[in-house]
Amino acid sequence: YSQSQAYYNQVLNTEGASSRGLAAYRLAWCSFYLDKMSSAIAEIEQILNTPTLLSRSQNNQGAIDQQFHEEVSRDYVNFLARAGKD
Repeated sequence: YSQSQAYYNQVLNTEGASSRGLAAYRLAWCSFYLDKMSSAIAEIEQILNTPTLLSRSQNNQGAIDQQFHEEVSRDYVNFLARAGKD
């Protein structure tokens, strides 16, 4: 997961990359699996607070992908629950 984080960060730092939202989402999951819960929560909160990241691809032309938004929201609750167990 730590190696993957570098690649997801490259996508996030590439302006105009077509899958920045998905890269941010997977980056949050990498932090989750590396047991970096505060980072994972912050990363998933950033997705939820950034409309341009609430889509798996830029093919939606800036529109929020409702299914992806629901998935990220559901996982956010799981992240919070896991952090509460520690």
